Amino acid sequence: MNRSLHPLVWWIWAGAMATAVAMTSSISIAIAVVGVTAIVVRNKAEETPWAASFSWSLKMGLWVIAIRVLTGVLIGVPMPGRKILTLPVIPLPHWMAGIRIGGPVTLERLTSTAHDGIMIASIIALLGAAASLSSPHRLLRSMPVMVYEFGVSVVIATSILPQFVTSISRIKQAQRLRGHESTGLLSWRRIALPL
Repeated sequence: MNRSLHPLVWWIWAGAMATAVAMTSSISIAIAVVGVTAIVVRNKAEETPWAASFSWSLKMGLWVIAIRVLTGVLIGVPMPGRKILTLPVIPLPHWMAGIRIGGPVTLERLTSTAHDGIMIASIIALLGAAASLSSPHRLLRSMPVMVYEFGVSVVIATSILPQFVTSISRIKQAQRLRGHESTGLLSWRRIALPL
């Protein structure tokens, strides 16, 4: 008999893991926790529309890391250390003293922003794992009457990503049936318009 766990268990588990990752602030622990979470999601996820939320949260996490590193390198407070390269400096007004756009890129600044991005991405991945392992409808039904309205807002908030993933997969399938290529960066324009 294959009984699924209560949806609140998955959210408590993911919340505890995210709290542990945030409190330790260690990249190796964050990567290990996301790896263990990926194994759990692979073994426990059911064939449901929201089951793909974890893979989409991993992709979103990669974008977060890239954006965090890019903004940390281009815009920020100068950090002393070993210089890797120098970008052209855009002068800022005097009231923005201490902040720079461009300038020397140090190894310390690069590792610091990558560390921040990985920590944020791991928390996003853990929340995506909870969304992919738990049914939002079962979660709503299990809420006490006193917090039902709060539960409705949480279910709506956590249902957006699974519905988004389902819509994208339907659009990609329709594009493939029409003979269009559905991979690559340019295909996102054909997906974004009907979405």
